[in-house]
Amino acid sequence: MSYEFSEAQNQKFRKLTRSMNRVVILLFLVGLNALIQYYFDVVEYQRNLTLLLEGLTYLLFSVMVYLPISRFKKIFTTSGRDVEELIGAFNVMSRDWFWANVSRGLIVIVESLKLFDGTTF
Repeated sequence: MSYEFSEAQNQKFRKLTRSMNRVVILLFLVGLNALIQYYFDVVEYQRNLTLLLEGLTYLLFSVMVYLPISRFKKIFTTSGRDVEELIGAFNVMSRDWFWANVSRGLIVIVESLKLFDGTTF
């Protein structure tokens, strides 16, 4: 048995994937910015591991958000397999949920450390 979402429903999935792509780009840029700052601190013989941790956790979180996007895209680009692709996207999300929560927890910890002066390691 196959099921095909309507065009209006497919449009909602298109909006979802565009929104998820924007979030991925934002998270990636924040992580990349922190890693670039860390690189220049190391070049100037300063060590700021908070920036390294921040960059890596934002990049990890961006990957966790990016992984199910391709499955959501298949919902509106394929025909007759929409429910299967939707379940596949949710499987990817649930499989990586632990690592997404770990990365979000690390982001909270690192950002909390930055609230205090002298938090560089």
